[in-house]
Amino acid sequence: MLICLPLTGFALPLIEELYFRGFLLPRIAHLGRLAPVINTILFSLYHLWSPWAFLSRVLFTFPGYWLAWRHRDIRISIGMHVGSATILATLGTLALALNLI
Repeated sequence: MLICLPLTGFALPLIEELYFRGFLLPRIAHLGRLAPVINTILFSLYHLWSPWAFLSRVLFTFPGYWLAWRHRDIRISIGMHVGSATILATLGTLALALNLI
């Protein structure tokens, strides 16, 4: 779990943000106000191993992604995604280590 924590809590969310908000979002900017909506939907569809979380993923991530698009600052979405993933991965590791789950 200690090896997995930096990967799932930090590295993978950072890579996802660099691709979805850093690379893809500027390339669909010609769609105007639909760009962050489509980007959020594509990001949620990318997590196809958890289709039951699609709607909540769209609803909870869209505000941060919209702010990143509006202010043209990827640091907003990076902070949101990496921060929440790190907290959840840390809590999950602690729960396993303390034999709570």
